[in-house]
Amino acid sequence: MKSIFDYISIDYTDFIGRKLDTITLLDVIGSGGKGVVFSGFQEDLKRRVAVKILPKIKTRQSEIDSFSMEAQIVAGLTHPNIIPIYKMGEEDEFYYQVMHLVEGDNLVSMVQKRKRHPIKQKRFIPVSRAVALICDVLKALSYAHEEFVVHRDIKPANIIIEKKHDRLFVVDFGIAKAPGLVDSMHESIIVGSPLYLSPEQARGGDVDHRSDIYSTAMTLVYLLLGLIPTQLKSPEEVVRCKIASPDSFIYPHLSRLRTDIPKELEGVLLKAIAADPDQRIESSDQFCQLLTPFSEHA
Repeated sequence: MKSIFDYISIDYTDFIGRKLDTITLLDVIGSGGKGVVFSGFQEDLKRRVAVKILPKIKTRQSEIDSFSMEAQIVAGLTHPNIIPIYKMGEEDEFYYQVMHLVEGDNLVSMVQKRKRHPIKQKRFIPVSRAVALICDVLKALSYAHEEFVVHRDIKPANIIIEKKHDRLFVVDFGIAKAPGLVDSMHESIIVGSPLYLSPEQARGGDVDHRSDIYSTAMTLVYLLLGLIPTQLKSPEEVVRCKIASPDSFIYPHLSRLRTDIPKELEGVLLKAIAADPDQRIESSDQFCQLLTPFSEHA
């Protein structure tokens, strides 16, 4: 799916040096469908920050609502694995959020770097390391779920590892669902990323915390294998399969694809991605407890 930035031409370097109150924009450090991220310096507090901007030009109202809702949701969450937001504001050309600056790689980059390792045996993330990372994701989600926030877009690209402290952060709450806020996504609209969204998301219906459990389990599958083991090629095929025949979406014998995956861990994962939410692992806490024996922190 194309983002708004595929249809417009904006030279974001023009914003470098721009002042937002006491913050100076320094450099573009990332971009995506929901904004462009700059590093910045906050003069009054003498600290580096991240500034995410959403241009006003050709931006749909639903995207503006999503951007604003993300800021409100994250501002209400305080957890060591969720990036804190400091401020939300508006300029003539764009809306912006100011947040803690995280310098590191997302899980997609981590996996791709591993794949290029010259030693074949080191091209996979160790099982214990992958499980430990996912347990950190689950701790953040457990807290969010206690606050009645459902992320709805857990995937490797939305999980970042800070290099300096080796700390994991769950990011991008732009399509999250929270109490007291109007959901900018109509129920019939499919939200999330096809490979990682739950069958109930694929149907475009209402979801709860168990949808995040499914997406987190699929993220662990990606970490362990470096891919999602499916023969489906297009996002449309993936969505159709998850609606009509979700149990056939992926090859279930993960331990045959990577022999050091314990059969017991395979069983936990298959329960976490059960097509029926009622048959799934019940909570993020329970999922983490079931994974802990396989973690490097066990």
